[in-house]
Amino acid sequence: MTITQRRLSLDAPDLTTRPVSMQSWMILMVLCVAQFVNVLNFQSVTLVLPALQHGLGFSSEQLQWVVSANVLSFGGGLLVGGRLADLFGHRRLFIIGLILGGLSTLACGFSFTQLMLILARILQGISSAMLIPAASALLIDTFPRGAYRYRALGIWSAVGPIGGMVGTLLGTALTDAFGWPWVFFMNVPLMFVALPFAFKLLPCVHEATEHVRLDVGGALLSTGGVVFLIAGLAQIVHPTGSVITVFALLAGFFASLLLFCMLEMRIPHPLLPLSFFRRPAIVGSSLVTLAFSAVANTPIFFFTLYMQQVRGFSSFMTGLAFLPTNLALIGGSYISARLIRWLGYKLVTLSGLFMLTLGVLLFTRLSVAGSYFWMLLPGLILLGGGLGITQVVVTGVGIDHVTSTEHGLVSSVLNMASQIGTAIGLATLVMLANLHTSLYAGGYAQLSATEIVSSFQWAFYGGVAFALLSIVLMLVTFKKVIQK
Repeated sequence: MTITQRRLSLDAPDLTTRPVSMQSWMILMVLCVAQFVNVLNFQSVTLVLPALQHGLGFSSEQLQWVVSANVLSFGGGLLVGGRLADLFGHRRLFIIGLILGGLSTLACGFSFTQLMLILARILQGISSAMLIPAASALLIDTFPRGAYRYRALGIWSAVGPIGGMVGTLLGTALTDAFGWPWVFFMNVPLMFVALPFAFKLLPCVHEATEHVRLDVGGALLSTGGVVFLIAGLAQIVHPTGSVITVFALLAGFFASLLLFCMLEMRIPHPLLPLSFFRRPAIVGSSLVTLAFSAVANTPIFFFTLYMQQVRGFSSFMTGLAFLPTNLALIGGSYISARLIRWLGYKLVTLSGLFMLTLGVLLFTRLSVAGSYFWMLLPGLILLGGGLGITQVVVTGVGIDHVTSTEHGLVSSVLNMASQIGTAIGLATLVMLANLHTSLYAGGYAQLSATEIVSSFQWAFYGGVAFALLSIVLMLVTFKKVIQK
């Protein structure tokens, strides 16, 4: 083998085409239910918050907990959910998560008090923390390493934006016609229809072994630490967040992280072995995921405010205006497997990250009365396509370098990196926007449309910085993966 041939073989993963049965694709359809419902539950509920506020009498401050309760329980439970999947079985935890998700979603729709709804939303987040790592692990168990695995990952990634589109269109329509409970009820049949297929089709590739032990202390510390971090960053974004609260929550995060590391080094069966992060593939994929999530998942926040507060669009029309991003994300996810086969890990990841960078850079051209088709649409398409390509290949880098007993764990680590990266990115970009508003009147409500647009431009420049950071991290860490 020549030096050039060896370099190509190291850079490109093994994407030889192996036979995949029809049952494997049916299994993928069942697994996609988890991804679909997870995004649908978040996006559809976010869009109908005014109806929830009117129906159950939430105050503006209390209303944030309808979203935050779900986000915190999901982000905080991911690591535990992934580890439980590896310890007790991927199939078993997926089925438990599916049942809990259906029941908790039903409870959301039947809620008649604020407390009942928030508790049901917490259970929804816990069910998602079980479902997503278990579903990712089952996908890897079902599809052998090769072209079909990346194709399956592309389909799995594309289901998320499809759920977002359905949440935008169907969720708002049902709420307007029948009331806010139907934004929850519409998910329940899908989950319970998927249940018998899960029992029948899902493989028992990795099930529980004898003497299973769960690191309870590590589970509590990791969950608490992630909750502290996400809640602290959310307080930065929230208009009524106080500096003391932010520092207290972030101090809780660092204390939990320190205690967690000390505990994991001393016990025989840790929740997350710290040696896990000595592997270049895990470190690289996690860092790149954290960095690109900070830029890829945050523009919708500013885009929504811009379309509604500056351009005067309704919530429904804003969702339609953002639709090209979801469509491009689906397309990018679908073609990623073929691109990886042709170009290898590094070039495909670099292409996706470059698209993300250029897309956010185009958003810095925001103006008060600019054309949607010429000013916003190119950036929306590049953002979605770049995210679709990048998330598939970066996930592939992580999962291709672990054993079957670690699939749930690596999936939860990557999902947690995405959650934390999104929270860090949103907090940072909002701080940049707020810093610029203080140069004017010192209050957001007092700003003119021109001043709002100018502050958002500062935020998008911060997004460009995150995108460039993700490129640097990819070039450094993926080089180590390839050399090994």
